[in-house]
Amino acid sequence: MITMTMMSDMLIRGRVESRVLRTAVARAFQLSDDAVFVTAADAIQPPTAQTRVFVVHEDRDMPGDFPDWYSISIDPALEPRHAEAMDRLAHELSLPILTDAPDDRQMTLHLPDGTGVVVDLIQDHDGAFVMTPEIRRLIDRASPRVALAS
Repeated sequence: MITMTMMSDMLIRGRVESRVLRTAVARAFQLSDDAVFVTAADAIQPPTAQTRVFVVHEDRDMPGDFPDWYSISIDPALEPRHAEAMDRLAHELSLPILTDAPDDRQMTLHLPDGTGVVVDLIQDHDGAFVMTPEIRRLIDRASPRVALAS
């Protein structure tokens, strides 16, 4: 029997292919790929016996600037590493990720440089998380720069 702890929602600013996400989550938690199970909510499958991180891609996108919506459950032994792993995941994917913060009115923004910061996000009338100019600047500063050939 597998015991998992529901940790949080995970909102990603961009679509990620399941196999890429699985490998990135495994690296972020310092696990083997077979310890991570990624599935779609509309075709949910039970995790395997060796699953330590269970990621479900929700069947609808979230409105706003972070549309790709996942629920993530983890082995309770991994719980102390969750925030650090989410920072590493954002770095692995080179994408900003939102997760719950200790204060239920805020979110944690995990940045592409591997750092995380608790932020206040604006939600519009349909519940969409909308980035403020300050959050856009944080993401821009933390995003990898691509050198252009001259």
